[in-house]
Amino acid sequence: MAAGKEIRTIRFPWENPTCMALAADGQTLAVGSSDGAIRFWSLVTGAEVIKNPAPQDQVNALAFSRDGRLLVTVARGRTVCLREAKTGRELWTRMVEES
Repeated sequence: MAAGKEIRTIRFPWENPTCMALAADGQTLAVGSSDGAIRFWSLVTGAEVIKNPAPQDQVNALAFSRDGRLLVTVARGRTVCLREAKTGRELWTRMVEES
């Protein structure tokens, strides 16, 4: 792929995306929003493939595991969540205590 070449434009159907993470294979984009939802987009098709109406606060950070199988999310309310990237299914959740 040539540097700087646009390959896909995605128009988000909501106003407040707060963070994004690109899977290592370059095919999936995870987008967190102020309403706590996490959406997964296929960069191959441009379609939204998963929407998790996560019952949490605003999503402030997202990161895929190196192999792309897992996604970690951090919400404003100090909730850390580990998800299966293929389905969005929650695997583990913890509240982070202030030090």
